[in-house]
Amino acid sequence: MEGLELLASIKGEKATITCKLGEHTATAKVTIAEEKRRGKRKKPTRKGGFFREIKADTRENPDQRASYDEKNGIIWIFVRFPVVAKYLNERLSPETFESKTMLAELVGEVYCRFTAREKIDRGIDYITLTDPIDSFSRAISDLQKKSLHLIHEAVIKHRL
Repeated sequence: MEGLELLASIKGEKATITCKLGEHTATAKVTIAEEKRRGKRKKPTRKGGFFREIKADTRENPDQRASYDEKNGIIWIFVRFPVVAKYLNERLSPETFESKTMLAELVGEVYCRFTAREKIDRGIDYITLTDPIDSFSRAISDLQKKSLHLIHEAVIKHRL
């Protein structure tokens, strides 16, 4: 169809375009409309991704190892949680294999917990007539099986 150009000038005029290629035929009905001027295009929005940043939270005596701020896309690591403090500092720059493993576990924990809750809330999976806590735990376990190894790989290879 190289070089095909259609010229029409009467607004509202209708036409039928037929194209043949070998045994194949395609037909399209068109109506002539005014040419629209395009304004400035919007900047593309950020796509995909579970989080934008991982930040350290230095609160004393935290009640959990990590949490997720969905609105801002931030994973908060509570560096003063007893076991976390052994491996990660306020800079969250894992230098040893153990500290990378801890960071991967915390990111995985937050991701699996958030995703499990979202799936249950939307009724996608894990609907049971039994205890909702059991459903939530099962959802987290299933997500860990599917994704935790990928998260570990990303953190350990510094692709995070």
